[in-house]
Amino acid sequence: DWTSLVCAWLSALVYLVLLWLVAIGALIPAALLPAAMGSALIMTAKWALNLVVWLTLIQAVLSWVNPMAPMMPLLQSLTAPLLDPIRRILPRTSIDFSPLILLVAAQILLMVLARLSYGMMGV
Repeated sequence: DWTSLVCAWLSALVYLVLLWLVAIGALIPAALLPAAMGSALIMTAKWALNLVVWLTLIQAVLSWVNPMAPMMPLLQSLTAPLLDPIRRILPRTSIDFSPLILLVAAQILLMVLARLSYGMMGV
């Protein structure tokens, strides 16, 4: 929902302002405020992708170790919207490679976003 996204974006913006304050010792200049807002948006996307990576990893490991764990239905409902389109594209095999594909795609997107974020504000 929009409230959660705006809250995450504001949290990222506060994080960047505090990081700037600690590193430089002064508040962000007004000229850099639009770049800080863009960097906060990119940071929010990076946080979301990190969440996807961790949820996918935990779900994949638990599916091998303990598929009947109480946490599995929650993890499957959170990762299914991302894994199901990949499963439709991949051919059927005895091993489900969709978590691996999702992890690789998320890591590539994280690298691209890190490069964009560094180019905007150096963070």
